[in-house]
Amino acid sequence: MNILHINSGRRWIGEAAHTYHLVQLLAARGHAVVCAYRRGSDLGARLAAIDFPRLELELGSRFGIAADLRDAFRLSTAVKRERFDIIHAHRSKEHWLAAVAARVFRLRCPLVRTRHVVMPTRENVFNRWLFSRTAKVVCVSKAIETIYRGMKIIDGAKIAQIYSGIDTARFDTTADRERLLETFGIVHPGAIVGIVAQLKPVKGYDDFVDMAKEVLTTHPSTYFLIAGEGARRRDIEARIDRYRIDDRVILAGHRDDVPALLQLFDIAVLASTGSEGFSRATLEYMAAGRPVVGTDAGAVPELIEDGETGSVVPRGAPREMAEKVRLLLDDPDRARQMGTRGRARAESLFTNDRWVDDTLRLYKELLP
Repeated sequence: MNILHINSGRRWIGEAAHTYHLVQLLAARGHAVVCAYRRGSDLGARLAAIDFPRLELELGSRFGIAADLRDAFRLSTAVKRERFDIIHAHRSKEHWLAAVAARVFRLRCPLVRTRHVVMPTRENVFNRWLFSRTAKVVCVSKAIETIYRGMKIIDGAKIAQIYSGIDTARFDTTADRERLLETFGIVHPGAIVGIVAQLKPVKGYDDFVDMAKEVLTTHPSTYFLIAGEGARRRDIEARIDRYRIDDRVILAGHRDDVPALLQLFDIAVLASTGSEGFSRATLEYMAAGRPVVGTDAGAVPELIEDGETGSVVPRGAPREMAEKVRLLLDDPDRARQMGTRGRARAESLFTNDRWVDDTLRLYKELLP
C-alpha cells in the first residue's frame, strides 16, 4: 500500500513518537510510507535524521486561509502524484485539512484519524461533517474508545481500538550502574524510585515530590530520580528545597539513555493527573521489568494489572502513592516479581508486530 501519515505537532510528545515509530514499522513491512509534518517540528527533524520519506507542510496551530489553502493544495498534489491508498491523520489540524482537501480536490482515498487524548470532541454540526468524511477513528486506548462510543456525531461502526506497541528488545540492556550512580552523586542507595516524564503540570510532579517526602520519613536511604525537562523545573526545585530533601531527590534533566536509566530504578512511578491517552512511559517501565506505581489517569489502569505488575492509585493522592511505594520497598522480592510479570505482559500484549498487524488489517478493510 501507499500510505500518508500526517502529524502537525510541534514538540516531541507521545503523539509524535507514536507517528514516528508507526511509519517506520509500516515501511519495514514493505509498504510505501510518507510522513507529512509541521515545518520546524521535532518530528520533522527526527525524520530528516533518518532520511525517511517526508512532506513538509506549514500546519500552523491556528487556522489561516492562505496558509491552509497552500497546505491543502500541496497535500492534494502529493496524494494524486503518489496515489496514496490511505491518509492517516493524528491531530485535529491535519484531520480538518485532509477532509477539506478531499472534498475540494476530489481525493478518493479513505481518511483515518487516530485519537490520542482522553477528551471528547465537541458535538456540533461542524464535527459531525468532519466525521462523516472520516472512514475510521482509531482510539489508542479503551478509555478513549468509551468516550467516542458515547458520542452522537460519529457512527459507532467507524470506531476501532488499537494499542500502540513497543520494541521490548530495546530494554534488554545492561547499564553501567556504577557510572550512572556516580553521575548522579548517589552513594549507597537503599533503593531508587524513579519517574520519566516532561516537567509539566499534568505529569503530577507536585504529587511525586510530596510522595518522596512522605516515604523518606520511614525509608531515609531511598533516592528519588526525576528524568525529564520542561517549564516546571524551577517550581519542582523550589518544592524539593522547601521540604529539605534535595540530597535525596535528583533532577537528572533530559536523558537519551532511558533504557539504561530504567535499570537503576527499583520502582517506577507514573504520577499523572490527567491525559495519558496511552502512556508510553508506563509501557517502557514494564518492558524494562520495573514494578509500576501509577495513577488512574487515562489508559494507565488498562496497562498495569493492579496487584500483579504494579499498583494503581487515585490521581492527586500522594499519600496513597507513598503507601504503595513503601510496600514494594519493604518487599523487594515481590517488587521483582511484579517487574517480571510486567515485562511478560508487554511481550504478550503490546508488541510492535501486533500493533502493525492491527493497523494494516484496518487499512485493508477500507480498500476496495
